[in-house]
Amino acid sequence: MTTPNYIYLHGFASSPQSAKAEYLRDRFSSLNIPLKIPDLNQGDFSHLTITRQMQQVEAEFPLDGTPVTLIGSSLGGLTAARIGQQNSQVQRLVLLAPAFGFLSHWLSRLGEEQVRRWQTENCLSVYHYGEKRSLPLSYPSSVTLRVFLLIKTFKETQYQWIEVFVVQIFSLGYIVGLLL
Repeated sequence: MTTPNYIYLHGFASSPQSAKAEYLRDRFSSLNIPLKIPDLNQGDFSHLTITRQMQQVEAEFPLDGTPVTLIGSSLGGLTAARIGQQNSQVQRLVLLAPAFGFLSHWLSRLGEEQVRRWQTENCLSVYHYGEKRSLPLSYPSSVTLRVFLLIKTFKETQYQWIEVFVVQIFSLGYIVGLLL
């Protein structure tokens, strides 16, 4: 019988030492169930990305392909959902207030003036609960996505994966370009 693999993903500006992480660590420990709780900040909160978090979490997966259960809170829930969507090794997801729509909610809370300042200065001071102090967060210049493209011509239909970059211009919407 294989040992179950549980991984808890903390939220934005949080850490493995959060109250929720400590609570889950204690409960799992009392049941003799191992629980991994990686630090999704990786010592570089300023350049935090979902892609980097996904790669870090997937590196925690057993190499033998044993199923994994991801437990995610807030931004960790969003990250867990994205991994679960793309990785068949994820058997179960437990999502605690997943931050679906995080960026749009957060940006509207910041307001246009503060977002423009963030873009101009390439840095925004964010209170980090795990560090108990404000830390700089860099402005993301672009996001690379892997998308499925349908190409329809008169003679045939083709499907292929392509990579695109998306840059959000807050007042103008999105600009999409092909990575060739």
